[in-house]
Amino acid sequence: MRILLEDLGFAVRQLRKSPGITCLVVLTLALGIGANTAMFSVENGFHRPLPVRAPEQIVVLATESKGDALGLEGIEYRFSYPALADFRKQAEAFSDLFAYNMGLGGLSAGGKASQFFYSYVTGNYFSVLGIKPAAGRFFLPGEGEQPGAEIVLVLGYSCWQKRFGGDAGVIGRRVRVDGKAATVVGVAPKAFRGVYSNTEMDGYVPLNYMTQQESWDLGGMFSDRHLRLLTVLGRLKPGVSLAQAQSSVDVIARRVAEENPATDKGITVRVLPEKWARPLPLPRLAERMPFIAGLFLILAGLVLLLACTNVANILLVRAMGRQREMAIRAARRG
Repeated sequence: MRILLEDLGFAVRQLRKSPGITCLVVLTLALGIGANTAMFSVENGFHRPLPVRAPEQIVVLATESKGDALGLEGIEYRFSYPALADFRKQAEAFSDLFAYNMGLGGLSAGGKASQFFYSYVTGNYFSVLGIKPAAGRFFLPGEGEQPGAEIVLVLGYSCWQKRFGGDAGVIGRRVRVDGKAATVVGVAPKAFRGVYSNTEMDGYVPLNYMTQQESWDLGGMFSDRHLRLLTVLGRLKPGVSLAQAQSSVDVIARRVAEENPATDKGITVRVLPEKWARPLPLPRLAERMPFIAGLFLILAGLVLLLACTNVANILLVRAMGRQREMAIRAARRG
């Protein structure tokens, strides 16, 4: 113990004698550790399970058309609402299917306006995920899936805390989203940030709100198969494997393509584990996600190794500069 304390005391004295080198070493290690922390944070964000009931059962359905090696031509991964309705009726491998899109606008309440990042969602969005509201209620199955219905709003937990101070009295309050009146009906739980990776939603509105956007011509969204706007997810039934779900979806996709050749011919549908579909459910890219994740981990290790190598080189150069001093000390001891 005494030797250890002496070594520590010597190390501290040496660091104090060379503040420039000490700062350089600390900065080098800080950059290496900081880069590793950032990489692991990104990796964790992409592969952390959703805070929902049985997250391993949640999968993404992504359409795929002929494209390049990564399937990027046209980024065809979304569904039209009529196609979603077809799959809902026939997908026996799933407990249910739900869908969402995203919007960025403004929230006005109490005379104050703020930026608002929200999701357009099907009425069964929260019920299929199996989460409970922190306050109020969630949307009802089918709510907001027809044009002209009243707009209701579920706030994200963080938005509720920051914008409304966590006031439970906000339930039933009238606010304005992008200038249009909406009624707050509930608040999402604290752990739930939405299903889009590494992004926290401020709120959730029903799908019919998309048809009221004046800047978009989406009045026929619920009937037009050309409007592919929805990212579709589903919950597998207990005991159903990914392969079984894919077989079921293949049959449905062929049937839909035969019935609607003008819009769905040549389009296949892939069933992807939710974690593989982040940030976008590009089918061919998703197949490479485990390999990409491994590369990220290797890269993180190499960055830290490089930082340690640089520190070792700095200390070695400093030691070489003291060769004459150490030789004199050794001669005196001899």
